Amino acid sequence: MTSKDNDFNSMDFRMPSTRRLQVGEVIDGQVVLIGESHVFLDVGAKSEATIDLQEITDDEGHHDVKVGDTLHAYIVSVEPEVVLSYARARSHLSRERLQDAYDMGVPVQGKVTGVNKGGLEIDLGGVRAFCPISQIDVNYCEDSSIYLEQTLEFRVTEFAQEGRNVVVSRRALLQEQRDEQAEVTRAQLFEGAEIEAEVVTLQPYGAFVDLGGGIQGLVHISEIGHSRVEHPEEVLKVGQKVRVKILRVEPDPKNPKREKIGLSIKALLGDPWDGATADLVEGATVTGRVVRLQPYGAFVEIAPGVDGLIHVSELSDRRINHPSEVVQDGQTVTVTVLKVDHKTHRVSLSLLGSGQGSGEDLSVGSVVDAVVNRIKPFGLLVQIKGAGKNARGLIPAEDTGTGKGANLRKAFPEGTEVRAMITSVEPDTGRMRLSITGVVEQQEREEFAQLQGGGATAGQAAGGGKTSFGTLGDLLKSSMKKKRGR
Repeated sequence: MTSKDNDFNSMDFRMPSTRRLQVGEVIDGQVVLIGESHVFLDVGAKSEATIDLQEITDDEGHHDVKVGDTLHAYIVSVEPEVVLSYARARSHLSRERLQDAYDMGVPVQGKVTGVNKGGLEIDLGGVRAFCPISQIDVNYCEDSSIYLEQTLEFRVTEFAQEGRNVVVSRRALLQEQRDEQAEVTRAQLFEGAEIEAEVVTLQPYGAFVDLGGGIQGLVHISEIGHSRVEHPEEVLKVGQKVRVKILRVEPDPKNPKREKIGLSIKALLGDPWDGATADLVEGATVTGRVVRLQPYGAFVEIAPGVDGLIHVSELSDRRINHPSEVVQDGQTVTVTVLKVDHKTHRVSLSLLGSGQGSGEDLSVGSVVDAVVNRIKPFGLLVQIKGAGKNARGLIPAEDTGTGKGANLRKAFPEGTEVRAMITSVEPDTGRMRLSITGVVEQQEREEFAQLQGGGATAGQAAGGGKTSFGTLGDLLKSSMKKKRGR
């Protein structure tokens, strides 16, 4: 056999192999031609396969496919020619992906395309799915329409009929995320810890807040602020972010898996006493609001978070059975500060001597007769005679004419009648201050004027205003003796 015979025998006369295609298969094809109505692809068969051009064209007639691109396509038919579908391939691949997501528990993204009474219609990349209304959120969803056109994450909970029946749940995914956050939150739950929270419910007795992961605690109404709060909705609203301090963490007797958590907003606001009482001194007159009535007296808020007590004996100069006979809850009153105890954070107040309701005919410079009702270290609380039962005033200790540190109780027993000059009247509140020394000084000026008119001696004039009628103390003693009938 010659070498030519050997070459001939070694030649391969087999026909080129062609791929066996089956309907329903998804294959890759390379674009070889884009015609007016079809796209032609090389899929390794005897002839090119075709895809309807409309399948890759958008609503405006545009597409981004070009010769040489590789497309995934679904085989619709193989005889008499190979016909492919680009859209059905995408759906087929999506179903395969969803099957894997269902088997592995992997979250998927979907767009809400419709809303009905039962739940939401979801587009999962070309595959229609349904989310029941009970599975939209961890809490009941009152208005599911708010999710329309939103893209959300879901968990595939049912995959049947080869992807023609797909059910998803957003709640399942949110609950898993919440459980993870709850574990993080529980690690931070100890007394004294400070944590960010969100108000979720307002009740008459307090506010429930979410500490994270669905773990809730209660801010009792007394722990919302330093000022008295009638209802939490006065200062808080649902959804508001607040910072709270954990007061206690206790097991819930009704549910051992949960905790009862007591919280406070007030504890992080600082002590209002420090700033509010810095300038508060005994004898000062302040305006406040009656916030609480008790059988033994009335509490008045004189600054945010700072209450003072008007004892029942300081509400009226007559005997009363209950503070409500004189003041009402919420009423604005003007009071005199009797005592400030910075250690115990207590303020004692008096309604007597505040001048509320004093007569309109009483003016600065008027000299009036008054009766001493109360004796305090800072002065005398007096009732002005002949001007109505509410015409009261304060004679400061320095205006009584006694020396510094004198015993006012001994010098002016309760019931003593004194003559004093009104030195100030506040128009809005009627509060009055009076002075006994003012009356004595006025007498001195009048007598001095009389002496000058009658021809005072040079020695008297040179005496710096001293006259033969005596000193201020002598005049004061003389005045007091006359009043006491001595």
